[in-house]
Amino acid sequence: MSLRRLQLNGSTKRVRSFAFRFAVNSTMMKINAKLTQEARILLEARESCHDLHGMGDIDASGDEVEKPCRDFLQRWLSRRLAITHGQIVDQSLNVSDQLDVVIADKLAAPPLYTSASETQYIPFESVYAVGELKATYTLSGVRDFCKKLRKLREDLSRKVVAGDELQIGDTTISGLRFGKPGRPPSNQLYSFYLALGTETDLMNRISRQSLSELYEEEWPDVPSCIMVLPQTAIVPMNLKLQGEHVVGSAPLLLPRSADYYAPDESYDAYWTAFATNLTSKEEIATLNLCLLLSALITHIQSSQLAPPQLFDYLKHAVQLENSRLVVLGPIVRQSDENVQTYATDEKEETSESKDTQENKDAEEGNQDAH
Repeated sequence: MSLRRLQLNGSTKRVRSFAFRFAVNSTMMKINAKLTQEARILLEARESCHDLHGMGDIDASGDEVEKPCRDFLQRWLSRRLAITHGQIVDQSLNVSDQLDVVIADKLAAPPLYTSASETQYIPFESVYAVGELKATYTLSGVRDFCKKLRKLREDLSRKVVAGDELQIGDTTISGLRFGKPGRPPSNQLYSFYLALGTETDLMNRISRQSLSELYEEEWPDVPSCIMVLPQTAIVPMNLKLQGEHVVGSAPLLLPRSADYYAPDESYDAYWTAFATNLTSKEEIATLNLCLLLSALITHIQSSQLAPPQLFDYLKHAVQLENSRLVVLGPIVRQSDENVQTYATDEKEETSESKDTQENKDAEEGNQDAH
């Protein structure tokens, strides 16, 4: 191969590599622009909520925040997911508190009931995550959400999918190992508290002491993510520290165990706030939306849900305990011999019909001849 051809091949590869990087960067810029537009819509929804709240329309002001947030999640998460609001129901018909966001697998089971206000009752087995939506951050609001999570944990139950199990439809394959031994259950619930703003700086409102108190008093019912959209996101992470400097980090999604996600014993779990040099509210909100989507997608992709047995729910509605089975008789299965005999008889009948038709045609021909 000539030197000139080698040079041309090298140039072609460089051009292709540049074109690929340009295409990727162009796509990333479009995604960033789209997320910025989403952040703008949510920030404007907060202003509209305050206007309606000032006029005394409390219900409408809440909808002004909640619906745009659910619409955002519906646009960016998988279409097989239902992004709704309502209450969660388990097989014993225990019901959770009202939840602003319920993310469920719509292919696993339909809602048990949908009210005129579009509030839905969702089978617990099909739920991936729940969320609380507020126009303005308050620590009391976070604590109220913790109470909802506690009731959900204590009053409702569903089958636990072990970390070493693989769920395929109604079939459970046990004994599999993914990653470290002792992996936590695969169908744990992700939770997030999302506020679209705050009256003052969040870092001044939430001190380290208040976070420690929240952790000690509300654990294990603390949300996996506490986010104020135009300011920061507070999330638990596994960190390796040298003095006050972070030299290593790994994600930690509550309520999963810190031991499983820690790469080694030098990592410890900390509450962390994402600080950024960005100054624009829209830019910070865009970054936080990306963080929330990444956390939700990571959780959903790593989860294994046990499909709900709808009969266990519906039997309460039809009162099967007042019913009894009546045996009508055995189901007789036709034997292969009878099937063969039937086929043979049918063949013989067809042959006889053919002979009869031929004799009839011959007789008509003789009559014509006479």
